[in-house]
Order: sequence, then C-alpha cells, then structure tokens
Amino acid sequence: TYLDRRTVEARRLEQALDTELASLEENFPDEPRAKLAALEVRLDRIAAQESDEKEQRRKMRALVGEEVPVVQAFLNAPTGSFDGQDLLRLNNTLARIGVPNQYETMNEIIERVPGDEIDPRVVVLHAEVLGGMGQYDESIAILQDSLAEPIRPLSLDGLVQRYFRPQTLMRLADQALAKWETSENESEKAEALALAKDAQRQLNETTQGGEQSAEALSVTGKLAMAEERHAEAVRVFTEL
Repeated sequence: TYLDRRTVEARRLEQALDTELASLEENFPDEPRAKLAALEVRLDRIAAQESDEKEQRRKMRALVGEEVPVVQAFLNAPTGSFDGQDLLRLNNTLARIGVPNQYETMNEIIERVPGDEIDPRVVVLHAEVLGGMGQYDESIAILQDSLAEPIRPLSLDGLVQRYFRPQTLMRLADQALAKWETSENESEKAEALALAKDAQRQLNETTQGGEQSAEALSVTGKLAMAEERHAEAVRVFTEL
C-alpha cells in the first residue's frame, strides 16, 4: 500500500542519515558540529515517534550524559570551528535533554570564544546563560556593552547588529526585571525597573512597528505584570 511504501522510504532515509552521521564522526572525530547533529537527530526522532509530551520528556531526559562528548568537543575545538548558530543549537539541545548544569556548561564554552568572534547572537545567548545562573549584573553589563557599540555601516556585521538589536533590548529588559524581582535592596529594585523601562522606550522608538511591534509589546506586558497592572498585561499579551 501507499502507507507501507512511505514507511519503507522513511526507514531508508533514516538509515542513510545514520550512515552519513556515522561517517562524519569517523572521519572527523573531534568535529563538534558532527557530534551535535547526531544528538539532535536522536532527540528529533523521540519527538517524532512519541506523541505524549510527558513520555517524550522522559525519553529525552534518559539521554542525560550523552551530551558530555558533544560538550567536550566544543570545549576542545579550535578557534573558528563553530559559530553563534551552533552555540544556539547546543544550548537548545542541552535544554531539551534537561541537563542539570546547562547554564554553567554553556558559560564555560562561550567564555572560551575569542572576543572578535562574539556576534550579537552569542551576546544574547550569553546574557540568558548568565541570567540563568543568577548573575544579573554581569548579564546586563554585556547587553549594555553590545548596545553601546556603534552600528557598522554598509556591512554584513552592521545588518546583523540591526537585526539582533530588538532581541538584545528584550533580553536587557528581561534581565533587569529578573534582577528587580529577586533583589531585596529597594534602590537596586528601582534602578532595575528603570532600566527595563528604558529598554521598552528604546524598543518603542527604534523597532519597526514601534509600540505595536511584537518585541515592544512583549516588554510592555511584562512590565505591566511586574507593576501589577494585570488588566493591561492581559490586553497586551492578547494582542501578541
């Protein structure tokens, strides 16, 4: 039947992919991206084959420990052998598995990346990682440093900077609100809330769509929740 033929073809493609990944790992045993791809495939298969989310998570959690050789490959990799997108993929993979020390692991890897290879994607990811470790001041500082850098004119780097600026501002607001929520110092709380509001203002002024952009609305809603303006928060999040 047609369904049987599709099943046979799917298995053939899976076997071909397994063969290709095995060949990559054999020929490039220290290549971090090859090891990461193999682990991603295992996770994707669990997601495709298991419809029950609870069982899906259980099976993914069972892979804890399988990430160790992947992480080691990233730690040992020479400069330039992976980029920001690879780091985002790795972070997502660790999260899917539920690695207990995800943030500490990612921080160790990111801090080994030379400064001239840190692009805006890595800045936003590093801020998330530091925030996950409770290091809100450090997280805020690297985001502010990134936003303070002048936009490079007429270059691919400049286009990347512009593209990621809204995400950087959103992350800055998130980290400022996280600091506001956890701090017990009233002066620090006021400063953090003001910082989040300034990030909101910049999003309103610089993002395409202004106050109605998804990025600006997201921060507006979070600020409304923080200040217990619940009706406004519900309205804003409904618009997203």
